[in-house]
Amino acid sequence: MKILWIDDLKGDTTPREIVASVSSYFKGFLDQSPQEDLDRLRTSEEDDIEGRLRPLLKRNSHPIHWYDGFVNGLDAIVKESFDFVILDADLPINTIEAQSGTLSATTKQLIDEFRKKEVFPNVSLEAGFTLYFYLVQERGFPRDRVVFLSANADKADEIINKFRSTKAIPPKIFSKNDQTQVVEEFRETLKTFSKNEHLNLRRGILDVLTLLETKSLSTQALFHKDGDDPVDKDAFVNGLKFLLKDHRIPSSEKDIQLFYLVLCDYLTKPFERFSRNYRDKYVMPAYFMRNWIAHGVMNNSPSQLSAKDVGFIFIIVIKSMFDYSGLEAFKTLYTSSGEPEPRDLIGLLSELHEYYSSPPECDIFELIRLKGEKKRNTDNWPNEPFVAHLYASFLFHALKIGAFSEIKDEQKQYKQTRIVPHPDQNGYYFNLNYRIASTNDDLFDGLKPIAYQRLHELKSLLPPKQS
Repeated sequence: MKILWIDDLKGDTTPREIVASVSSYFKGFLDQSPQEDLDRLRTSEEDDIEGRLRPLLKRNSHPIHWYDGFVNGLDAIVKESFDFVILDADLPINTIEAQSGTLSATTKQLIDEFRKKEVFPNVSLEAGFTLYFYLVQERGFPRDRVVFLSANADKADEIINKFRSTKAIPPKIFSKNDQTQVVEEFRETLKTFSKNEHLNLRRGILDVLTLLETKSLSTQALFHKDGDDPVDKDAFVNGLKFLLKDHRIPSSEKDIQLFYLVLCDYLTKPFERFSRNYRDKYVMPAYFMRNWIAHGVMNNSPSQLSAKDVGFIFIIVIKSMFDYSGLEAFKTLYTSSGEPEPRDLIGLLSELHEYYSSPPECDIFELIRLKGEKKRNTDNWPNEPFVAHLYASFLFHALKIGAFSEIKDEQKQYKQTRIVPHPDQNGYYFNLNYRIASTNDDLFDGLKPIAYQRLHELKSLLPPKQS
């Protein structure tokens, strides 16, 4: 979650008082490292406290972008995208002339428009309200994710009357003068939204898209092959931004599932160019997902898409298309639940190999693909947990599977299994040996715990193995 905080802290006259105030508002919400730096800053004699404070707050896992006046705050709203906004009611009205060298052209036009419509704040106590109404009415920002944190919040009647005059429902108003309320409600409000997986998914995607643009990354040669329509990077990125334009969190599970399917459909559309024989650990899961969505089997799957599933698909798509690892942008989505290391990955996949294999010598990836073939899987496809199959198709790339005699290194971790073939065939046992092979791929290793945990959760949904 990316937070915008617009507050001049003018009531705190000394650098130490400024730092003390910031610490009291966000203590318990800041990560350990920025909190420790903030504590050290409280004893600092430096003059440039603001210069030190701003990057410190941005380093938080849920970064806080602090701006100190009406014009600067308006410019931040215009230039960037945020997930939560904290406003002071009383803000200095920086003049456009004083800030003209740093403001965007859009901000300058907005200020001219505010003046023409006579909504430009005349006094500092109106500045926060002007920003609030611009955010909610003009930019469609959700009202429940804008709060006031102000020393003037104790003037409740004056603030409430400003909203009543426009027949607007007031947001939450927290008083800086009531530290108990700040601690118990303001921090809890931040923490509640910071744990929302949909917000963390949306923020991660938007941050990666920004990096793709700033790094000027191009699509890989695979997406420009002869005979295929080349993937236009700008069109792909802009399409995703349009899908994520709505700030609101879908209001029902039905709505969120529909949105996630539409998003995954868009993400995997470029993978239509591949065939079942393209054995790449990032391409193959995206290729499978594309086929399953296009054939309409995902709509009936007992395993519903979660924000973590969509984030996983986005990461492998971006890796395939741009050779870029976007995992770091999703640390708040994946670290909050504390996925365990895949300590029994071999056991889990060897168990699933028996589920998929029929007969055991068949290619495991082809058998996963066939789970979505309605003609081949006539009776069972509506019961297939395709999200589980997605992760299985990724994790099987970590295993080396062979006859027991092929692997002689007894120091390697392995699991031997005996698979009974179809009863119509002559009876025999097929000995297989599994071991985790080194991929020398940091992204693959980073995604393994995520895939393992999700697959472990979903394996109970696998229908009985067909004889």
